Formats: sequence, structure tokens, C-alpha cells
Amino acid sequence: MTTATLPPPKTIQDPELGPVRYCPDCQEYWPADTEFFHYTGARGGGRKLHSYCKACYEERRRVYLGRPLPKYLRGLEAVL
Repeated sequence: MTTATLPPPKTIQDPELGPVRYCPDCQEYWPADTEFFHYTGARGGGRKLHSYCKACYEERRRVYLGRPLPKYLRGLEAVL
């Protein structure tokens, strides 16, 4: 593998934000805390942060469960 094909690191240390975590769906780094990430349901291994940020996780669950978009987002899908 070349450096161009390597996946980005899951967590890095940002000088201003402290530890940040990578979300593979939106491909952004977010602060590694419960404001941006859910905890996994890992048993026995302690509480770990989920790999997807809260926004991407909720979108994946919405699509998986076949739920419609919330009313406040229904006009925005044409803009995006």
C-alpha cells in the first residue's frame, strides 16, 4: 500500500481541540467526546466511542429502519 491509499488514522491529537476522532462516513475529524460520538454497547471491554459521528450514525439508523426524513429536513434534500 502506498501512503495515498492508506486509511486516515482513527484518532489524532489536535493542538487546539485535543483528541479528535475520524468519521468514515462524512470523512471529517470531530472532538472525541460524547457531544459528537455515541458510546458503543461493548460489554466487558469498557465504554468505547462509536466509529461514526452522531449525525452519520442517526442517518444510517434512519435509512436502515426505513423512516422518513424529519419535517424540518424535507425541503433540504433537493438543495443538497
